[in-house]
Amino acid sequence: MENYDLKIIKKLYGEGLARFCRDNFSTILETEGELYNFLIQVFHPSKLLYKDIVAHNAQESVKNHILARFQEQKRILAEPPRQYPTPEELLKKAGYTLYKCDTYEQIAAFEKYWARDEELCTFYDDERLDKCIVFFAVKNNADEIRRADFRHPERQDEYGTSVISIQFDKGYFNHVSIKNRYNHTVKNPDATFSNNLDLIIPGLSASFAQHYFLRFNLSLSGHEIDIPGYTWAKNGTYYPHNIIYDDIVFCADNIYIQSGEVHQFDKSQYLLIENYLFDKKNNQIYRMPLDDTYSSDAFVDIYENNIKKIEVKNKPDGTRLVTIYDLDNKPSYITIDERGQIVGYANEHLTKIGDGFLCKNEALRSLSLPNVTKIGKDFLMNNESLDTLYLPNLESVGDYFLCYNTQINDLYLPKLKRVKNNFLLHNHSLEYVSLPSLNCVGDWFMAYNRSIEVFKAPELAMVGDGFLRLNETINELNFENLEVIGGDFFKKNNIIKKVNLPKLKKISGRFLPENTELTEIRLPSLVTLRGDMLPNNEKISVAIMPKLDSSSLVFCSNERLKKLIQGKGSLIQRLKKLFKKKSNDDQDEKQM
Repeated sequence: MENYDLKIIKKLYGEGLARFCRDNFSTILETEGELYNFLIQVFHPSKLLYKDIVAHNAQESVKNHILARFQEQKRILAEPPRQYPTPEELLKKAGYTLYKCDTYEQIAAFEKYWARDEELCTFYDDERLDKCIVFFAVKNNADEIRRADFRHPERQDEYGTSVISIQFDKGYFNHVSIKNRYNHTVKNPDATFSNNLDLIIPGLSASFAQHYFLRFNLSLSGHEIDIPGYTWAKNGTYYPHNIIYDDIVFCADNIYIQSGEVHQFDKSQYLLIENYLFDKKNNQIYRMPLDDTYSSDAFVDIYENNIKKIEVKNKPDGTRLVTIYDLDNKPSYITIDERGQIVGYANEHLTKIGDGFLCKNEALRSLSLPNVTKIGKDFLMNNESLDTLYLPNLESVGDYFLCYNTQINDLYLPKLKRVKNNFLLHNHSLEYVSLPSLNCVGDWFMAYNRSIEVFKAPELAMVGDGFLRLNETINELNFENLEVIGGDFFKKNNIIKKVNLPKLKKISGRFLPENTELTEIRLPSLVTLRGDMLPNNEKISVAIMPKLDSSSLVFCSNERLKKLIQGKGSLIQRLKKLFKKKSNDDQDEKQM
C-alpha cells in the first residue's frame, strides 16, 4: 500500500522526488502527514525539482538540509518553555541601554556616536528598516570614552564596543549582525563579538528570540542549499524562478519575490510569464515592475491596446499554449514551459518590431516571424537557447541582435541588407551563416564566434570595426564587393592563408592583425590605409597593393611587409624601373 505522504509528494513534485524521499526520510515517513507538510515549507511544489537536484548533483545537500531543518523544528517544539529576562534587562546588567529603532529619525539620532567618515551605511540606507530589525546599544559611560585614547584600534576594545548596532534580517531565520563603532577602521566591523549575542552577556540570544519572536538557526550551518534557478524567500521556502529583473525574482505559479517577500497574483484573472503580467480580464499585458519606464520593450508594445482575447491551454508535455487574438481577430502564439519561461513565439502578422524585444528572456527555443522586415536594438540579446529562427523577410536590424546565444548552429537570412553594431556577438555554436543580400554592417559584427566554418555574404560592401574578430575557424574570405572596412578586421585567425578583396578601397584601422598563417594578400584597388597593416604576421610572401598611397606605409608595423609593398608596385618592380632609369641616364652621359 502506497504511503500517504509519498502519494501527495508524487502528485505535487513528481515520482522522482517521491522515490528520493522514500529512500532518505523513512523515519519522518512513519508519522502520516509529517513529511508532506514539512516539505512544502522547504520547497514550493514543482515537478522540476527532482530533475534540477540531479542535474546539479545536489542530492546530498538537499538531504542534509531537510534533515537538519526538521531536527531543528522538532527541537524547538520539544523544548519546555522557559522565561528569559528581556534583552533590555540583560543589557542593563552588561552596562548598556538598548534602543529599538522603528523610524529613520530614530536611527539618525545615533550617528553622533560615529566619527566623521566612519558612519554606518545604516544611517543612509533608506531601505534598512524594510530589510532589518534595528537596535542600538549604548554603554552608560559612552560619552566619557574618547577615541583619541585608542591609538591602535581593535574591534573588541572599550571604544569600539561602547556603542553598537544590533541588526536582524527580516527573513525566515533572523541572522544577526553586530556593528562596531569603529566601522571601517578595524577588520570585520560588522561581526563584532563574532555576531554572537551571548558574548555580550549569556542568554541574550534566547532573550531576543523569545521577546522579539526571532528565529536563530544554528543547526543549519553548512547545510544550506545552492541549486541554480532556486531562490530562498523570507518565509523559509525555496522557489524555482525563471528570471531576475530589477531585483525582483519571477517564478512559476504566478509568484514573484521582492525584498524576500512572496507575492502571488490571482490565477483567475492574471498570468505571470517571466516579467510579463497578462491580464486576462482586461486584455492587457504589462511589464513588471509596473513603474519601470527606463527601457523599451517591443514585446509589450506589440499588444498595447490591441488585444481582443487571451486564451491559455495546457498541453500534454507540461507546457502551456497562450493564444493572443488582436482586435482584428488575428492570433499569435506563446509557448510557456513548466518554469514559467517563454520557449516559443510565433506571429505571422507583424512587419516591424521595436527595441528590447524579449531582451531579458534566456529560454526561447523557437521563433517564427515570417513577415517582419525591420527589428530594433537589443533583440533577444540575452537568450541562450534559441535554435530555430525563421525571419525570411528581415531586411534591417539594430544593435545587439541575438548577442550571447549559445545554441543556434546555422543562420540564413535571405533578405537582410543592413545591420548595426554587435550583430550576433558571442554566438559560440554558430557554424554556418548565409546572408546573400547583406550590404552594410556596423562594429563588432559576429565577433567572438569561434565555430564558424562557412560565412557567405557576397554583396557585402561596408563593414565597421572588429569585423569577425577572433573567429578562429574560417579558412576562406570571399567578399568580392567589399569596398570599405574599419579597424581590427578579422583579428586573430590562425588558419586563413590567402585573402583577395578585389574592390577594397579604404581601411580605417588595423588590418588583419595576428593572422599568423597568412601568406598572400591581394588588394588591387586599395588606396587608403589608416592603421597597421598585418601586425604580428611573419609568413606573408605575396602582397599586391599597386594603388596604395606610399604615405600610408608609416602606419605599417610589419617589417617584412614593408619590404614587399612600395608605393604603386612590388619592391622588385620598383627596383627594375630604378635600374632601367639609371641605365638610360648613363647612356645619355656617354653620348654627351
